[in-house]
Amino acid sequence: MAAVFLARDAWVGEPMHTPSVLGTLLVAGTEAARSGAPAPGAAALYHFVHFFLWIAIGFAGSALMAWSECRPARWLPPAAAVLALAPLAALDLAVQGAGLERLHLWLGGLAGIAAMGTFLAWRHPGAVRAPSER
Repeated sequence: MAAVFLARDAWVGEPMHTPSVLGTLLVAGTEAARSGAPAPGAAALYHFVHFFLWIAIGFAGSALMAWSECRPARWLPPAAAVLALAPLAALDLAVQGAGLERLHLWLGGLAGIAAMGTFLAWRHPGAVRAPSER
């Protein structure tokens, strides 16, 4: 996921732009993010918060997959993945609505969800197999 943002930011000529903008939003709010100058340590704060949020999402996803292995609810993991993308799309719209450029957060989020979903499907194969295949 971070690689997607780094590639996008490097493509437009501003590496670490997305984490700096999001960190500045966390630290100083919308007006500071609009000014263009990132708050000191903003990218580091973003990475710290981002890391622990994804750890929490990973634990929740793993618990959901373990629960799905014991029950015939194969629809639940894909529904959770789609549901996990909703807050990222909402954040993307909020950033754009605040007068900041579009950061395409949903694209990086989709990459992260796909990577995490692939790992969780590999780690919990019973959650994605039909009951007759188990």
